[in-house]
Amino acid sequence: MNGLLKRGIGVHRVEEEVADGGTTLPAGAFYISEDEGVAEALSKEAEAHRVEFHPLARPPEFQKQEVRPLRIAVYQRYYGGNIDEGWTRWLLEQYGFEYTTVKDDEVKGGLGDKYDVLILPGDPTPVITGEKLEEYFEKRFKGMMAPPKFPPEYVSGIGEEGVKKLKEFVKNGGTLLLLNEASEFAIDALKLPIINTVKDLKPNDFHCPGSLLRVEIDGSSPLAYGVDECPILFWGGPAFMVKPVENSEDYRIVVRYPEENMLRCGWLIGEKYLSRKAALIDARLGKGRVVLYGFRTHFRCQTHATYKFLFNALLGCN
Repeated sequence: MNGLLKRGIGVHRVEEEVADGGTTLPAGAFYISEDEGVAEALSKEAEAHRVEFHPLARPPEFQKQEVRPLRIAVYQRYYGGNIDEGWTRWLLEQYGFEYTTVKDDEVKGGLGDKYDVLILPGDPTPVITGEKLEEYFEKRFKGMMAPPKFPPEYVSGIGEEGVKKLKEFVKNGGTLLLLNEASEFAIDALKLPIINTVKDLKPNDFHCPGSLLRVEIDGSSPLAYGVDECPILFWGGPAFMVKPVENSEDYRIVVRYPEENMLRCGWLIGEKYLSRKAALIDARLGKGRVVLYGFRTHFRCQTHATYKFLFNALLGCN
């Protein structure tokens, strides 16, 4: 898709199931109109990516939206760097998504109209904000590790001003994607009515150190387009429960854990804390949206089956 867009070829995303010539295409399929240069472009992309294209037997009569490249920003913090941030950048580069790296000063100055999407890679809230770091390290590492020491110009964080600017960014129409443990930032800083049901649990009560879990997927959500039934990788992430609120329709659960028997591979203690809880929430906030991922969509770029949960949020048609 990104290859076609860079060639100047128009791409649309279909919003309903399409039956054509004995073939049924699901909602979320991509449609390319038969314009000049399209056949050559499709041939090149098919050869490069081993993708098959299905020619329609009749003119299109279905709801669709044009796909437009979004202006993507990826947050990069100090304090020693973030492995998840590096893998996220690598993934975007491999799949043709253009992006810009933004740091603390740019976030605190306001993202304004420069970007459509901001990705916060997996990170605890204190490291993102730069506040209460010593308290966080003491609580997590029990005195075994202190906050890293860096020159003053590299000891930062987005602070209260950055939090304020991110709220403005979303309420004015921006999309904020929070990967794995960064979802806690949205709950804490943006005051979303969401609870992390596995927060602060002791290891003998809940422990899931990188396991494949069975989930239930709402295939009607644009975030789940193209994803068949598949497990997700849970590793040090949150599990969500939406509090009862008047605008509950603004908090859509896209991926949810089943009631029981969710372990597919690995180790899981405390299944009850995940039972019927949400793993992916698409929340509306003002004119924008906040997407909370409670699992590793692209852990070290190995979990290919769940890439689309991230990619779908990067398409300018939702």
